[in-house]
Amino acid sequence: MAERNQAHRHRLESRVVDSEIRTSYLGLGAALIVSLAGIGAGVYAISLGRVIEGAGIIGGTLASMVGTFVYGSRSRRKEREHKAELMAGITHD
Repeated sequence: MAERNQAHRHRLESRVVDSEIRTSYLGLGAALIVSLAGIGAGVYAISLGRVIEGAGIIGGTLASMVGTFVYGSRSRRKEREHKAELMAGITHD
């Protein structure tokens, strides 16, 4: 009975990890599409002679992507630190 429960938990954990990996790749793909669309729109605006607007679109696109990357990196780091504290038995009141 215990072996079946353990095997079941392992299968569930494996499915969760696979799902998180798939979601991560989908997020990266969506970010790539949005980035390329924003940069393409900026280049198109520049080609129409709207240099300031085009540069703004490109700059805004790049800034939002960098901001999202930095926020995600910080969130993952904080989550890892929190898990390490939990494993070490450190509590904050």
